[in-house]
Amino acid sequence: YSFCTLLGVSIPKMPGKKRAADGDDVPAKKPAPKKGAPPPVPVDGLMAGPVHKKGDGVGEYRGNVLGDGLTIISWNVNGLRALIKKFDAVGELVKRENPGIVCLQEIKMDEAETIKLPQVVKGYQTVWNPCTVKKGYSGTALLIRDDVFKKVTVTTSALGGGFNDEGRVQVVEFEDRDLILVNTYVPNAGADLKRLDYRTKEWDPALRNFMKREVANGKNVILTGDLNVAHMEIDIHNPAGNHKSAGFTPQERNSFSELLEAGFTDSFRNLHPDQAYFYTYFSYRSGARAKNTGWRLDYFVVNDSFMPQIAASSILPAYEGSDHVPVQLVLKD
Repeated sequence: YSFCTLLGVSIPKMPGKKRAADGDDVPAKKPAPKKGAPPPVPVDGLMAGPVHKKGDGVGEYRGNVLGDGLTIISWNVNGLRALIKKFDAVGELVKRENPGIVCLQEIKMDEAETIKLPQVVKGYQTVWNPCTVKKGYSGTALLIRDDVFKKVTVTTSALGGGFNDEGRVQVVEFEDRDLILVNTYVPNAGADLKRLDYRTKEWDPALRNFMKREVANGKNVILTGDLNVAHMEIDIHNPAGNHKSAGFTPQERNSFSELLEAGFTDSFRNLHPDQAYFYTYFSYRSGARAKNTGWRLDYFVVNDSFMPQIAASSILPAYEGSDHVPVQLVLKD
């Protein structure tokens, strides 16, 4: 395993490489590791949960003692079928971390395929939300532990209009608390920024307005998923070379800032304001994971007043099988 992920803080300036659009990364042979960002030294709370060391199975426990509340994990799996066929990475994640809910993005499965797989992990109900306009593209899914499933309802039409044709949003509403969880796979602006306007002028405002309405109606909101933006310079290994890259343009970063200014908090950065070299996405093309040259694209964002209820917000770097690693949020009770 490579031991490299989490988060950081700052702002942009500069041009450079363009990230590929959703699902365009093609696995390549990993080159020999070269100089890159140094792997982070484990810090209490950052690696919350079992840490897997090479050759040592589950490994030792690091991090703060977590609360007894709900644990939520989010993971862009970059193709769920492959992840299940090669090795049961999702099952292993659930077995080791015991989350109440797992939010998956970029499942790349159509409706016919989801029907053939009614349950991904034993003991968890699977709620599918596949893309309906393009085969093998986008899509989200929820794995909800049986005891939690009894207390929630799930919808996919929260943003209205055609915003969910690509299977990008699922909303979990809890019946025993004033809380909603939004699982989302935010559209990538694309290698040539073809969807930049759609993403920043249509999608982001629709999601932001929905979240603001829910808070105004007395709900606490947790937004999670691949938000396809590295907000600050500390959240990306090469800010100088990526100013014009999808996921790090001023437009996308400013749009994320607007969400935070509307009364929401990036939970990981709030709890770990100065921790650099912690990332959640690593391109296959350059052996980025081995060199720890990544981006922090996966988040748990909560309304400001709910932040005191967060026991831990962390990145789980040990899990492999995707170009992203999981992120985890633990509630206090």
